[in-house]
Amino acid sequence: MKAKMEEKLGKFCKTCMMEEVQKRLKTNPNFIITNYKHLKVRDIETLKKSLHGSESSYFVVKNSLFKRVLEELGLNELHGAVDGEVGLSFLGEDVAGASKALAAFAKANTALKIKSGYIDGSFQTAENISFLATLPSREVLLATVVSSMKGPINGFVHVLAGLLKNFVFAINEIKKKRQEGGEK
Repeated sequence: MKAKMEEKLGKFCKTCMMEEVQKRLKTNPNFIITNYKHLKVRDIETLKKSLHGSESSYFVVKNSLFKRVLEELGLNELHGAVDGEVGLSFLGEDVAGASKALAAFAKANTALKIKSGYIDGSFQTAENISFLATLPSREVLLATVVSSMKGPINGFVHVLAGLLKNFVFAINEIKKKRQEGGEK
């Protein structure tokens, strides 16, 4: 009787875990698969805290359950990355920021290995994710775009100001000559 109850409890836990992974994938469709073999619990907690800044999370998952979820979602090409101790980083809005946090943590803790990921509807290799981590943050990229748009506008304003200055100078010269001509 006890064994049967434990079996039901185990099945219930697995169902809950699958539902949790599916729920997280619906709210955060971008994710990175990692291997955390030999990583201590306190290190995983540190990783979770570092990902929190980019509105991302880290979740340890059972391989067989995650493979089932991937099959249900039609992401079979990621099956190869699901081996060993698998952890998922569900990425928030700042994908580059989360990639940077993961890459920095992996560099400091060699026990964490980035395996692959799924970002913006496409499979990503570990190399692509590492490259993504080298990109500037979203805010820096937006600032760069705005400043590049601002440059031509500033130039146009300076040209117009110069024309207006020259026009005022010419009017003043004409006014001066008329005053000098009236005095003679």
